[in-house]
Amino acid sequence: MFPGRDGITGLILAGGDGQRIGGGGKALLSLDGRSLLEHVRRRLEPQTCGIMLAVHGDREALIPFCGDCMVVVDSRMPRQGPMAGLEAALKTVTTDWLLSVPVDVPFFPMDLAQRLFSEAKGGESPVIAVNRGREHPVIALWPKNIVGKITMALDNNDRGLKYFLRHVSHVAVTFSDENNGVDPFFNINTREDLQWAEQWLHGVTVKPG
Repeated sequence: MFPGRDGITGLILAGGDGQRIGGGGKALLSLDGRSLLEHVRRRLEPQTCGIMLAVHGDREALIPFCGDCMVVVDSRMPRQGPMAGLEAALKTVTTDWLLSVPVDVPFFPMDLAQRLFSEAKGGESPVIAVNRGREHPVIALWPKNIVGKITMALDNNDRGLKYFLRHVSHVAVTFSDENNGVDPFFNINTREDLQWAEQWLHGVTVKPG
């Protein structure tokens, strides 16, 4: 049975450096007058009982945009990607489940948590979102008790989530395109992506190029 908001904490992964979009991270990039962080937080809030924000290093610039988010810092050096952010959050979270989304995916489904949880098998395995045959391991529902395996992998310098999931039982849930062919997990990597996302919000549903 779906535990509802009370059983799931949201996690926004915001530890990337955003090199492809000019550096400095993506969380505070403006999309239609709001930061990407705010867009993602607003979609995540109705699906969860609280939100955590995983960052790497300096967090001060993000705090004013966090609302009631709890900030967790990935302190592993050198930078080890979203898996280290997951580890930091899973060590802190008090609910049985953690729903992770990256800060650069502003259009994920409003029923993401419910649809992922509907395929959870006994609460032991991660549940990963899939679209167009591609797994999105950063968009997933994680059982709290998997943190030990993540820590072990990181300690062994196995920092890639895709590699990790090849060695851990998990469930994949397929999501269809929405809104006239838009990938619900479209992520913003470049200034051109950001421009298209702005156009999509104003009714343009075919991505140029």
